[in-house]
Amino acid sequence: MATEGILSMIYITLLPLIRHLELVNKNGKFTWHALDSMQDYDISIEKALDFLLFAEEVVKGHGGRFIAHRKLNEHLTRVVYEYDDTNIVVVTFYISYVNRYFKGGIYEDKILS
Repeated sequence: MATEGILSMIYITLLPLIRHLELVNKNGKFTWHALDSMQDYDISIEKALDFLLFAEEVVKGHGGRFIAHRKLNEHLTRVVYEYDDTNIVVVTFYISYVNRYFKGGIYEDKILS
């Protein structure tokens, strides 16, 4: 019962962001480079959004961009994104090794706020 309550709270909290990202998705807020990279790794838009929304850490990148990290065994998914006014634009996606980029779970962007 307590778990259901927590899940409901998480869903209610994430719903506006999910709707926003669905709208962003419909408006094509993925660069061609990002889509091409995702295709190379056989990653769907939905999976990339999952990596973005449920990142284990978010670090600052170059030029005001952010990078959402999520571990996959010894590998690390990296979703590079930026803001275009209030929209999130996914710039690229790639997979690297955890020991190369993972900093221990820091959040330098509050994507859910």
